[in-house]
Amino acid sequence: MAELPSWGQKVDAQVQQYIAALQRVPQANLYWSFISRRYFGSELEKIRESMTVHLCPRQADLAEAR
Repeated sequence: MAELPSWGQKVDAQVQQYIAALQRVPQANLYWSFISRRYFGSELEKIRESMTVHLCPRQADLAEAR
């Protein structure tokens, strides 16, 4: 942020609003994921409490293990 150039007060304010919106995207995505249960399903409350998500092995890794 400190290295951004200045385009004048009006444009700088718009750029700051844009950057603030971009910073909120990950938080909004996480919030939506908890609300929708799409990714966490029945494990939702457990994940919310522990803040830990256990990932499944990749299909390629499973194929190599055979």
